[in-house]
Amino acid sequence: RGASSGQLLYPNPVKRGGMVYLEGNTKGESTEYQVYDSMGKLALSGFTGSGQAAIPTGRLDGGVYFVRFLGEREAFTGRFLVL
Repeated sequence: RGASSGQLLYPNPVKRGGMVYLEGNTKGESTEYQVYDSMGKLALSGFTGSGQAAIPTGRLDGGVYFVRFLGEREAFTGRFLVL
């Protein structure tokens, strides 16, 4: 969860090829996301459509990842595990 934002990444852990979702997303607006591996290297980036934020994990190897969502009104950073 975000420190005080009430946001949650799920499922966590996620099986490779699945989707990671952000609950408590940005009220229907498009959101940019950036996914970094445990070494800090940018592994994936893109934009979600309006509504629920979802990240595809098909191009990610197993491991721990950090994600940053950048909405128009707020930002959220979280962590998830790909199996």
